[in-house]
Amino acid sequence: MSFLGSLGCRHFHPSKIKKPAVIFGRSKDEIEFDAIDNKPVKLYFMLLLHNDYQHLFSISYISRNILMSEENLKILLEANTAEEIAEVVIGSVIKK
Repeated sequence: MSFLGSLGCRHFHPSKIKKPAVIFGRSKDEIEFDAIDNKPVKLYFMLLLHNDYQHLFSISYISRNILMSEENLKILLEANTAEEIAEVVIGSVIKK
């Protein structure tokens, strides 16, 4: 699925996951994402999680804390360091 033509999210079958993870990626060029809206993306998350609860929580978190913030999207698109990306992706979890 893609969000607002800027960020994509892939899911993987839980039975294949040995260790849960959420992976973030960024591309200089737009990537065809085979999304319903047919829009390419530059940012993406891969969700490697064990169950539906983890998937729903992660999608909800990404939607609320990243997609709904133009500032956060801009930071992710322009960040020069892993620390800048981590601040957006996990920063609000640590602050709560």
